[in-house]
Amino acid sequence: MVMPPNAGYDIMEINISPNLHIGGNSDVLNEVIESVNQTKLDILSDDIKQKGKEMSDLYVTLYCIENSLRNFIDKTLSDILGENYFSQLTVPGDISKGIATRKKDEAQNKWLPLRGDKDIYYLDFIDLSKLILNNWEYFKKYFPTQSWISTKIEELYKVRCLIAHNSYAGEDEKELVSLYYKQIIKQIASV
Repeated sequence: MVMPPNAGYDIMEINISPNLHIGGNSDVLNEVIESVNQTKLDILSDDIKQKGKEMSDLYVTLYCIENSLRNFIDKTLSDILGENYFSQLTVPGDISKGIATRKKDEAQNKWLPLRGDKDIYYLDFIDLSKLILNNWEYFKKYFPTQSWISTKIEELYKVRCLIAHNSYAGEDEKELVSLYYKQIIKQIASV
C-alpha cells in the first residue's frame, strides 16, 4: 500500500523506528536525559571538574609525546632495517611477552579497535625507552646519551601514570612535560 506495484520500484527493506520527537515520548526522554546529566554534574565538586579539565589537557600532551616517539622509532627503524624491522631488534623478554599478551587480549576483545599494524604499537610508553637503549646503535645520533632520553621517558612515564589513574599532576609536572616534549622533539628533528 505504500508504493503501488506499477511504480517500477521493488521495496527491498523497510526500517521502522519510533519517532521520539512526537507526542509525550520526547518529554519523558528529555526529562530522563536532563536528570541523568544533572545528577552526574551534582556529584562532582567544581574543584574536581576544574582539575579534570586541566588533566585532560595534560593527557593530550602526553599522548602526543608518546606517539611522536613511537612514530620516530618506527620511521627510524623502517628506514634502516625495512618495514619488518622488529624481528631484527634486541627486544627484552618482558617486552616480547607484553606484546604477545596485548595481541592475545586484542584478539579476544574484537569490539575494541586495533592498536596498530606493527609491534611498536603494542609497547607501553616506558618500553620505548628500553627499546631505544637495547638498540642504541640506531638511535645514538639522535640523543646526547642513553641516560638523557631514558631519564626523560621515565619521568614522563611517572606523570603519565598519574593521569592514567585519574590523579592530579601539579604545575611543576605540567611544566616538566612541556619542557621535555620540546627537548625531545628538537632532538629527533635535528638529524
